[in-house]
Amino acid sequence: PHSSSSYLLDDEARILNILSLVMQLSSSHSFLGFRDGQGRTILHYAAFFGLQSVLELLLSSPHIHPFLNLPDHDGLSPVFHALLGRRFS
Repeated sequence: PHSSSSYLLDDEARILNILSLVMQLSSSHSFLGFRDGQGRTILHYAAFFGLQSVLELLLSSPHIHPFLNLPDHDGLSPVFHALLGRRFS
């Protein structure tokens, strides 16, 4: 039986593998700026869900700087999403 935290770790590993492949294949790194219907990027979601290894990979890109403070449609940056997603025990 898997706990919800182990599912999240499994999902994080899958996301990391996909993201690593995309970063290797994309010379432009334009995917960093792709937004969903709410104006959120992969950085917004990685920050909200606390996906440490995904964040490390994203932040290692020399092309990430323009997206660090990019607001979504609600005006919230990835850093703010990190605060919103913070889990307290």
